[in-house]
Amino acid sequence: MGRYFLFLLLLIGTIESVFAQNESETILRHLAKAEALQYELKDSAIYHATIAEDLSQRLGDNSLLAKTYNRQGAVHYVSGNYSKAMERFSMAWEIFDEIGDMKGKVFAMNGLGLIYLTEDEFEQAIDLWEQCLEINRSLGDSVSVAKNLFNIGIGHCELLQHEQSYAAYSDALIFLKGNEGHGLNLMIRNRMAKHFFDIGDPQQSLSNYLDVLENVENVSTWEKAYAYTGLGEVYLSINDLQKAEEYGAKGYEEAQQIGAHWDLERVTSLLSKLYQQNGDISNALFFTQQNKAHSDSLYTSTKNRQISRLQLKVSQAVNESLIAENEAALQKVKFRNIALILSLIGLIILAGLIFVMGKNIKLKERFNKELKELNSSIRFQNDQIAQQNASLSAINRTKDKLFSILSHDLRSPIHSILQTLELHQMGYFDESQKNEAMDLLYKQVSKTDSMLNDLLKWASEQTENIHAKFSSVDAGSVIEELVEVYDFQARAKDIQVRHQLRPISPIWVDRNQFRIIFQNLFHNAVKFTPSYGEISIFYEEDEFSVTVYLRDSGEGMDEQSLLSFSGKKEVRMHSMVGTADEKGSGLGLLLVRQFVAQNKGFIGLSNLPVKGTEFKVTFQKASPVQINS
Repeated sequence: MGRYFLFLLLLIGTIESVFAQNESETILRHLAKAEALQYELKDSAIYHATIAEDLSQRLGDNSLLAKTYNRQGAVHYVSGNYSKAMERFSMAWEIFDEIGDMKGKVFAMNGLGLIYLTEDEFEQAIDLWEQCLEINRSLGDSVSVAKNLFNIGIGHCELLQHEQSYAAYSDALIFLKGNEGHGLNLMIRNRMAKHFFDIGDPQQSLSNYLDVLENVENVSTWEKAYAYTGLGEVYLSINDLQKAEEYGAKGYEEAQQIGAHWDLERVTSLLSKLYQQNGDISNALFFTQQNKAHSDSLYTSTKNRQISRLQLKVSQAVNESLIAENEAALQKVKFRNIALILSLIGLIILAGLIFVMGKNIKLKERFNKELKELNSSIRFQNDQIAQQNASLSAINRTKDKLFSILSHDLRSPIHSILQTLELHQMGYFDESQKNEAMDLLYKQVSKTDSMLNDLLKWASEQTENIHAKFSSVDAGSVIEELVEVYDFQARAKDIQVRHQLRPISPIWVDRNQFRIIFQNLFHNAVKFTPSYGEISIFYEEDEFSVTVYLRDSGEGMDEQSLLSFSGKKEVRMHSMVGTADEKGSGLGLLLVRQFVAQNKGFIGLSNLPVKGTEFKVTFQKASPVQINS
C-alpha cells in the first residue's frame, strides 16, 4: 500500500513538472510572437505580450514575468507610448536586479536609455548605454553590443557629434557580421543615411535609404516608414518635389500602420513643408494640423514622464534620507551597547543591579517594539485617510462637472418652455394659436424629458471621473435628434435650419459625449444667429475620418474669443449675450474642447468670409471590427 502511495506522489509531481514546462514554453512562444510583430502590428504584439504576462503571473515565475515586462516596454516604445515603456522597463529592471540576471537587466537599461533619448537627455542616455556596452562585452553578446553601439550613435547624432555618431554605427556593423539578416542591420543603415543627409551628402544618403528598401525580406514597417520619410526629406532638399511627395506619402502610409507619434510627427512635418512649397494650401493645412497633434502628443507624453521621474527622484531622496537616519540610529545603538557592556563589566560584582538593568532593558525593548507597531499602524491609517481624501476630491470634482453639464444642457429648453408659458399667461395667443403653442410645448417637454433621461443615465455611469465609453455611432441620426430638440428655439427666432443629412460612415466615439458636443455647438448657433438667419450642417469624410461642419449667419466671434478657443490652454470663455438677449455661463465651449479631445477628435473654429461662424469637428471612423462589436 505504501509503495502505491509513493508512486502516486511521484506521478503527481511529474504531471506538475510537465505542466509548468508547457506553460513556460507557451509564454516564450507568445513573447517571440510579440517581438516578431512589434514593428508591424502593434495591437497584435501587445496582445501576445499581455497573454505572456498573465501566464507568467499565474505560474509565479519572476524571471519570465520580467522578460514579459521587457518585451512590453519594447512594444510600447516602438508604438510611441513612452510613458508606458518607461514603466515596464523599470519594473523589469527591478526584478532582474533582484534575481541577478545581468542579461535581462541590461536589456531594461538599454530601453530606459531610449526613453532618455526621447526626453532630449542625450548625455544621460549615452552614459547608460556605455554601461550596457561593458556588460554585454563581458557576456560575449555581439548582437547586444551592436545594439548599444547603434543607440550610442543616435545619441551622438542628436548632439550633432557626427564623427562619433558615424564611428559608432560602423563599429555596430562590424559586430553584426554573420548576422546580416538581423533587423538591426537595416536600422543602422537607415541611421547612416540620415547621417549623410545631416552632413550635406544627399547622394550618399539616397543610396543608403534605397539599399534598406531593397532588402524586401527583412525590412519592417517601422524601417520602411523611416526610409521613405528620409527619401522624401532628401528629394525636398534637392527640390525634386514630385519624388519628395511620392516618398513622403509612402512614409505617411507606413507610419500610420505602426501608429508611432514620433514617426508620424516627422513625416507630417515633411509633407506640411512640401505642400506649402507646392502651393497646395489645403493639404499643407491638413498636415500642419496633423503635425501639431502628434507634436502635442509627444510633448504631453514627455511631460508626464518627466513628472513621474521627478516623483521617483523625490521618493529615492526620501528613501536615502531614511537609510542615512537608520544607519545613524544603528550607530548610536552600537555605541550605547558598548557603553552598557563596559558598565556591566565595571559593576559585575553588583549582581542585583545587573538584574535590575537587564530587566529595564527588556522593558525598553518591549516598549520600543510596541511603539514601533503603533507608529506603523498610525502610518497605515494616515495612508488610508490620504487615499480616501484623494478619492473623495476626484468624486467631488466629477460631481461638480456633471452638475454643470446637466444645468447647462437643460437651461436652454427649459427657458424656451418658460417663455411660451409667460406669453400664454400674458394673453398673447388667440384660440388657434393656443392649440398650436400647446402642441409645440408638448413636443418640447417630451424632447426635454427624453434628453434629461439620457443625461441622468449617462451621469449615473460616471463614478470617479468623466471618461469616454467608445462605441460605433451614426453621427447624422444623433444630430438630427438635436435639431428636433432645438426646433422650438429656432422657430421662435424664425431661423432656417438646413441639415444636409446623407448616409455617412459610423464614427468611433462616446455617444453621450458626442451628443453634448453638438448640443452645445447647435445651442450657440441658435443663440448668436439673428432672427430670419440660417444655420447649416453638412458632412465630409475620407478614408479615416468623418468631419461635421456647423455654420451660422451671426456676427462671428471677436479676435480675442477666437484666440482663446484655439489656444493650448483650456479656459472657460467669456459668456456673451445672444441676439435675443440669451444669457450663458461660458462653460459650453470649454466642455466641447474637453470632450472632443477625450474622443480623439479635432475641432476648428473660424469666422466665415462674409458673415457668421464655422465649427469644423473631425472624428475617427469606426473600423469594421468596432462596428460589429
